[in-house]
Amino acid sequence: MHTGERNYKWNAHVEFVKSLGNGQGEHLLKCGAVEELCTRTRHALNINLLHLQERLAFRDGLDGSALTVPFFEAFFQLWNSSAVDRPSFEAYIEAMCLLPHDDDRRLVTWPTATLLLFLADPSRFMFLKPEVTKQAADGLAFDLLYDPAPTWHTYEKLLTMSAILMERLRPLGAIDWIDVQSFIWVIAEY
Repeated sequence: MHTGERNYKWNAHVEFVKSLGNGQGEHLLKCGAVEELCTRTRHALNINLLHLQERLAFRDGLDGSALTVPFFEAFFQLWNSSAVDRPSFEAYIEAMCLLPHDDDRRLVTWPTATLLLFLADPSRFMFLKPEVTKQAADGLAFDLLYDPAPTWHTYEKLLTMSAILMERLRPLGAIDWIDVQSFIWVIAEY
């Protein structure tokens, strides 16, 4: 297994797809194996992109209850859609808001809302870590229309900013949003 920023994220993507891709997740959902679906998804949360409180809140929310079914239905609908669109994204966020959660823990944040999508397909979905992404956008004089609650307007702007960066980074070897996300992290740090 390779090391480095890109490689650990790519490896997490590969593991996610092996576990839930190619219709496996949808099959588990259709067969009523929601607990297994939750277990596989919770395993994907072990990547270091979430704050501990977010990771714990998300793990707790994926409890296998009936409320997880609409979440997974919306997730698979968005993952399998031909285009990342507003109705599918908003349905996904609404379903995530319905997951069981403790009011003191942060379940529906930008990192939790975008992590599974990013792991599922980093060529189409971007991960949003708020502070670093806002710093990068400011440095690029790009208006993210940032809202602390996950909204389509901010996500659409993030995808636009990421596409602009990808166009500029592709000649340097960028392959997908993993490279763009890593670049955002670097330019925000410096």
